[in-house]
Amino acid sequence: MRDLNSIASPKVKKCAKRRKKRDWGALWRFLGKCFVETPRMFMAWCLPRYRRVNQIVRKRDWAGICRRFLLVSGYLLLLVVAGVCCYNGARQLRNSRFFRVENIVVENQQRVSKEDILEAAELVPGMGLFNVDTRQTSFRIKRIKWIKTATVERSLPLRRVRIHVTEREPVAIVKLDHFYYVDDEGVLFKMLESGDKLDFPVISGIDREHFVNEPENSREFLMTALQLLGELKKRQVFNLDKVSEIHFNRQGDLYLFTMEGGISIRMGTEHFSRKLDHLERVYGEVQQNVTKLKGIDLNVENQVVVKLNTSQGD
Repeated sequence: MRDLNSIASPKVKKCAKRRKKRDWGALWRFLGKCFVETPRMFMAWCLPRYRRVNQIVRKRDWAGICRRFLLVSGYLLLLVVAGVCCYNGARQLRNSRFFRVENIVVENQQRVSKEDILEAAELVPGMGLFNVDTRQTSFRIKRIKWIKTATVERSLPLRRVRIHVTEREPVAIVKLDHFYYVDDEGVLFKMLESGDKLDFPVISGIDREHFVNEPENSREFLMTALQLLGELKKRQVFNLDKVSEIHFNRQGDLYLFTMEGGISIRMGTEHFSRKLDHLERVYGEVQQNVTKLKGIDLNVENQVVVKLNTSQGD
């Protein structure tokens, strides 16, 4: 009889080769390996320290750790001790006799006494030179009404404190609810008291309530009046000595009142130099007829309008 394999067709032989027995043991080993290794790989990826689980654990060198700890602690303690020593040394040096103030010099004061300045500055001989705060001392001195600026300097070799002040100079008296000195910057710095000098022109017509509620506008009024005073100081014929008062009316125009006869001169608010030039050309004749004058208007362009007390008119 023939062998069946020799009789079968090539296709049958090919199918027979495919039908081999499956290796189920290898399959189960592969699945078990995946089941075990996958979590381990995941843990190794998420927690890097997990990778060192299977490494050899070395014994800690506690003696070396203690030596390093003691060395670092010693350095820190040394730094703390050095800092405390430096602080106490600097403190003792600042309070030593060599750095004490022996002399306090006050310069350029005229109206304010040296004693008042030292009292405001809170400086006394014998205090520590480095304990003098120049900025705060200058601020305290400038609280004095007459003081405009104050410079405080320390001199280590001479153990001296030098104070240089600049006092405010009154240029006029402003009439509000009381009379106040005003300087060339338009600052009201002192209320007049008994014994103060009164030989300054008076600026009137500024309401106190307006001055408090609208300081910027009031300051503009004052600066306009001070500008007129500056022009009068330059004059030879009609100068500041012939003016007793500068008055603002309700419209904000400036009026001058002369010392002789109290004649009112309307100046307006601008072009003071040109208007005073016009006034000086006729002032000689005006002086001869002071009793007949009612007022002078210079707020007309290129004209001097003289008002008379008679019924004849201008």
